[in-house]
Amino acid sequence: GKCKAEVLQHRALVAERNDALARAKSAEQEALAEVESSEQEEASCAEIRDAAQQALAVFSELESSGPPDKKAVAKRMLKEIEVQMKAIRLSETLIARSVRAVLPALQMKPEKRSRFDEAALSGAEGCFRDFLKEKGEQLARQRREVGGARAMLERTRVAVAAARCRTDAATESLRQARAQLQEAMSGLRSAEAAQRGHTKE
Repeated sequence: GKCKAEVLQHRALVAERNDALARAKSAEQEALAEVESSEQEEASCAEIRDAAQQALAVFSELESSGPPDKKAVAKRMLKEIEVQMKAIRLSETLIARSVRAVLPALQMKPEKRSRFDEAALSGAEGCFRDFLKEKGEQLARQRREVGGARAMLERTRVAVAAARCRTDAATESLRQARAQLQEAMSGLRSAEAAQRGHTKE
């Protein structure tokens, strides 16, 4: 009776430990998904910032020296700035007339630009710099989030390993309890057989 009760007790413990292990694994999967999603957000934020930074470098070059002699190169540079002007939503910050003046002003030699052209360029440059500052801060936040998510993943992995050890230990105890029960049962059967033999005599 005692052996049987022990087996039942160990079996309940194994079921409990298996549940705990399943919960730990599920938490680990959630943490992994969180790491992947925050890493994607960080990469996307870095990509947006880098593209704007690159466009600002091209912008500064055209602003200080005017367009290069090669038409194709100049066209490519202006196209890059135009795309980024949309990306940083320049039209939401500057007045429409200034926004429209930016690209034509960049196509002129600096000495040919009017006061208005200079003001439009200065406004656009300010918008680029503000956007980059904002993206830089966002990127720093994303990096902290990625760090936090990775630390959480590490903790869940440690928890899974610990839960697995506890499950293995409980399974081993159950195996031993079953072996003891079988031993006790076969001992009992031998004793009963011997008893029957005595009775026959």
